[in-house]
Amino acid sequence: MRVIETARLTFSKGDFMYKTYEVKFQYADSYSHWNWRNQQCTVSAKDEDEAVFKCIKMYGLGYDCQYKIISVEEVA
Repeated sequence: MRVIETARLTFSKGDFMYKTYEVKFQYADSYSHWNWRNQQCTVSAKDEDEAVFKCIKMYGLGYDCQYKIISVEEVA
């Protein structure tokens, strides 16, 4: 897996203000022999919930692995 970073800017698109969030999570899968690994994901989103959703979708979490969201922080 790799971390994909976006520009650390806040920009307006339509009626929403997009912000940059850093989502830290742990995952365990068969490749890690079900040992927990740390990972982070940086995305632009309207809010924290959307940021988590984007990371889950980007990394395919929940399909063939277990995961835990550790933190979601807005990046200044």
